[in-house]
Amino acid sequence: MRVAIITANTDIYKGTKANESGEAVKLVAEEAGLEVVFMRALPLDREVLSTVMKRMTDGKTADLILTTGGVSVGEKDLLPGVIENLTGNVLFHGIQVKPGMPTMLSMVKGTPVLSLSGNPFAVEALFEVLAGGYLTDKEASRYLQKNQMKALKQTFVKTGKMKRIVKGRCDESGVYLPQIQKNGQLKNGIGSNCLVIFPEGERTYAEGEVVRVIRI
Repeated sequence: MRVAIITANTDIYKGTKANESGEAVKLVAEEAGLEVVFMRALPLDREVLSTVMKRMTDGKTADLILTTGGVSVGEKDLLPGVIENLTGNVLFHGIQVKPGMPTMLSMVKGTPVLSLSGNPFAVEALFEVLAGGYLTDKEASRYLQKNQMKALKQTFVKTGKMKRIVKGRCDESGVYLPQIQKNGQLKNGIGSNCLVIFPEGERTYAEGEVVRVIRI
């Protein structure tokens, strides 16, 4: 499957900021066996984004377009307008998952467009959780091998009603959750090798309870 990656961020386009979110989604896409045929940072400009995406969808450049940035609420929320310019259909905009609430899925001339926030961890997590439905059978089998059930090696108190994705560290005995920062990132960022998926609802998960993980 051919994938195009567009980062909508003016600072990254100008070279004054590293493209961490673009690199994050490129890494997980390639690890899933997808072919990245296009990757570019573009300014937060509705006409520029519309022009590039029109060229890609008209020419069937990719089987899936992944965008990062441009979907958060406020003045940077440009992607819905871009999809409107292209006479595409927004299937959903906003999900009850943390991190990644601004996520949007659209169809433009038969090409799915998955739009993720500019947060690097949210990009990685949401691609792993959502993009599996668009993989070919061969790629999907590799993706499914990464999905496992593991026993928690500690108690975890989940607050908030939304589904929660956090980083963890898996081994043969189970999954350990180091101290957690905002947006589910590890406090030291070292040693994580999986994403842990907690369903909607507030409750305490006991040590030994089995949870879903995705190896990364």
